[in-house]
Amino acid sequence: MASPARGFTARTMARIAAYERARARRRALFGAALLVVAVGGLFVLVCAGLVSWVFALVSVPHVLVAMLETFAMLAFWARALFDAVWVAATAAVQAIGSVPVCAFAVAVLAFALLWARVVSGSFQRFPSIAHVGGSK
Repeated sequence: MASPARGFTARTMARIAAYERARARRRALFGAALLVVAVGGLFVLVCAGLVSWVFALVSVPHVLVAMLETFAMLAFWARALFDAVWVAATAAVQAIGSVPVCAFAVAVLAFALLWARVVSGSFQRFPSIAHVGGSK
């Protein structure tokens, strides 16, 4: 059996490395171009939406006044709801005591963490040695 010429392995490995570098560069350029196109498209869509809003508000200025009044009303009722919940929670804590309320909060946190663990499923942080080589 004939052996390859001297330096064959080094030349072959250098060619493979050059090919991989060129391939990685092409993929990076393609990814960057795709990102630029996506950002440009989103920019155009957002600008078109903003321009249509500006034209609508300029052509009918009463719309802006109505929107501001609606926002003020929603803010008022949101604040009223928050105040009502705050008063109810404060009254409950004063009536029950702070220790049972804190215990309830810790229990809710524990159940939320348990739920998150169950929903996420089992996972393995590091692959086992058997799976690294490709055989199971």
